[in-house]
Amino acid sequence: MERHNAGEMSSFDEVLWRRAQQGEGGSLASLFGPRSPMPEAQLTVSTIVTENGDTDLVEAIRRSVASEQLTFGEAKLVRVRGETFDFVLAIWPTEHPGIVFLAATVPFTSREWKRVDRWISLVRPGVSPFFLNDDDIAEVGQGLERFASVEVERFTARDVLDYSSYSRGWPKRAGEDRPSFSETINHCSQIGASVRSLTLLINQKLRIHLRRQAGATYYNGDFHLFEARILRPLAEAAERRRRLLSGRARTTSDPARPLNIKLSAGRTTHPLTSAEMIKELSKDSSLGVAVLHANPYVHIVVTDYRDGSNFDVFVTQSDAIEIHPGWRASLAALTRLTDQLADIFMGIQISDAPEAAEVSIDDLVGSH
Repeated sequence: MERHNAGEMSSFDEVLWRRAQQGEGGSLASLFGPRSPMPEAQLTVSTIVTENGDTDLVEAIRRSVASEQLTFGEAKLVRVRGETFDFVLAIWPTEHPGIVFLAATVPFTSREWKRVDRWISLVRPGVSPFFLNDDDIAEVGQGLERFASVEVERFTARDVLDYSSYSRGWPKRAGEDRPSFSETINHCSQIGASVRSLTLLINQKLRIHLRRQAGATYYNGDFHLFEARILRPLAEAAERRRRLLSGRARTTSDPARPLNIKLSAGRTTHPLTSAEMIKELSKDSSLGVAVLHANPYVHIVVTDYRDGSNFDVFVTQSDAIEIHPGWRASLAALTRLTDQLADIFMGIQISDAPEAAEVSIDDLVGSH
């Protein structure tokens, strides 16, 4: 990363901002590649689910920090004034309404990007980041492997039972192949771990970092490949989740439509307890948590103080969490809760809950 003085920006941001001031525009892909007039740069991208498009995001940033705003094609650019240096945060729409990309040249682990995360928290409940579950990650990686060679340079993971961290990397050595995406996923499954992030080398011409918090970092190489095989699948995954979680609030004419979070197979030997769920959910001060039943099944009521959304959360089997939305269940609140539970407890898949079998009188009183 370039070093800058206060008020300065990276070379990439300087050129992008100047072009926007001159009324120029273009697509995200037009900013990268050999034909682009832009300096080379890495790009951090995060996928965001919104209920009101990008309007709330821009307004939250304006209220939170000294900034200027311009447009560049379809994107809204925000020049963020920092203590050490300035940077440009771009809000790019996707082809899916309600799904946007946040993009900047600052690293995902930097203090500057953590400021971006805080701004997102200020616009809740209407905005929420999006987390990939195991099925989403597998779909992105397997989609890549269908047409390209994919090497894993490094990955991080978390144990599905004790949540301890696991990390491994493979330096490039002559005559030795790094593991493929599928080999890495299979390895994690064998050791009982859930992938958190992967650094990938694709066809020897694109290097990226894929994160469970649905985003990616472009390091170098073929940006069109990055857009088509990484960003587009991320937006599609977010859109599928948005459709699944929308319109779930209970009504007098429409009974509750519960959701099911399938957990890792490793959970079958260590079922979730009410104490475990309360401990993790209570870390979020914006949630109210109350236990209605603890044993032999778990029933917890969760209230999102940000907008009053409420949910009944059940654990009746060792490998699944079931969520029953209440009379108010906003898209953003349900996205946060499902992402939170799936992220903490290693969710593999989020889907409609299977329909409960009808209960007969014989089932209730017993048959003889």
